[in-house]
Amino acid sequence: MIDTQAEELEELEQIAATDRSRIEMRTLCRIPCAGKSLPLRAFFLGSADPAAPAIGYFGGVHGLERIGADVVIAYLRSIVQRLRW
Repeated sequence: MIDTQAEELEELEQIAATDRSRIEMRTLCRIPCAGKSLPLRAFFLGSADPAAPAIGYFGGVHGLERIGADVVIAYLRSIVQRLRW
């Protein structure tokens, strides 16, 4: 059986590594799950001004259902690719 959480976490690491000057990835906390401690990650892009508009996207793995995480990761990858443009 493939550890799906590890796949998603690896994808997030790869996205964060594409451009460390524009992408900040933070671990907000760690969540105990089935004997492991999984990180809750947040990506920060754009203005650091607290008065600037902001938006959040949230996705995760629920049992065998990966679609929530897959959609958010695909969208994040798309945004990051457009940063260079």
